Amino acid sequence: MSASKNEKRWGREQISVWLSARRKAQLREVAAQLPSGATPADALDRALDLATMPILAPRPDAGEDFNSFEETSDIARLEAKLLAAIELNHEKTALISQRMEQRLDAVSLRVQRIDSRMSAALDSEFDGHATPDFSVSGVQAIGEWLRGQQQATGVAVKKSALVRASWRAKTRVVDGILALDFHCKLAAIDGVRLSQPIAPTLARVQISDSDGPLSQVDSIGDVVFVCEALGGCGWKITFHPIGSDGKAARSIGSIKC
Repeated sequence: MSASKNEKRWGREQISVWLSARRKAQLREVAAQLPSGATPADALDRALDLATMPILAPRPDAGEDFNSFEETSDIARLEAKLLAAIELNHEKTALISQRMEQRLDAVSLRVQRIDSRMSAALDSEFDGHATPDFSVSGVQAIGEWLRGQQQATGVAVKKSALVRASWRAKTRVVDGILALDFHCKLAAIDGVRLSQPIAPTLARVQISDSDGPLSQVDSIGDVVFVCEALGGCGWKITFHPIGSDGKAARSIGSIKC
């Protein structure tokens, strides 16, 4: 087709276009996005608007309307601002992290000081509870005490014995181990109460959990020891606080000796 004939066609006020099935389907898709009642001409106008709308790149026929240097400068400035914002955010994050580390160090130092003070206070408390009369050499261990009670009564413990005990002293033997001294009175053997009770005497119980509930037995008051015989291999002693009604409450712990 010659250029002159093509130019004549573009010079016409009305142009007839053959709508193939594909073109018609595409125009219908465009018309579907328009208000109800859109005509083929409306769809064609919309298609032309979409085709000639500049998005990110200039139209091929934009010519002098598009200043690539200005656009590039704008992008460069935007990029510089973005990088500066990122760098500032990194600096703020590093500063916050540094301040948090400093605060954690300060808290750690405080905790160490508090721990030292608490340890000193506990040592002082234990020293105040110990008395010369309750020395290690002067107080029997609970196992020895029970054997002595069996000899004194002439009755052997086959299953268990009940002992009523009142706390008297608490002493730290070594780190993590406490010695608890009680005024103990044998009350029953294998479920039978003693007809002639023996006068209370001192007995010592050692516990390895210095932070457990048994270490606080001095604040509870009187307790009942349920002493189970372990077939000649020692004893299992369970601690039961005595309630205001005079009855043994739920166990707060046990030891083996």
